Amino acid sequence: MKFYHLKYLFFLSIPFSVVVSFTSSGWLTFFPLIYAFGIVPGLELVLRKDVTNYPDDEESRITNTPYFDFVLYTAVISQFVMLFWFFSIITNAQLS
Repeated sequence: MKFYHLKYLFFLSIPFSVVVSFTSSGWLTFFPLIYAFGIVPGLELVLRKDVTNYPDDEESRITNTPYFDFVLYTAVISQFVMLFWFFSIITNAQLS
């Protein structure tokens, strides 16, 4: 079984870092910034690049699967959930 679809779920690591930030205090509140602008670019420097592309017939077959629609809808929903969670935090919490 190939796990090439799992790499498209890596985007969920950013909302997870936001969850860590919202539920923590101290320096961990900056974790999404550290992760997005430090750890991810560092991993891109260390890990090797995959320069191969799918053949045209396989690419059209893969992109027509509902999996990629699921990934897109999950990304949009996670962004809205984080946005509304942030709004609830800043309206209900004591920020002093």
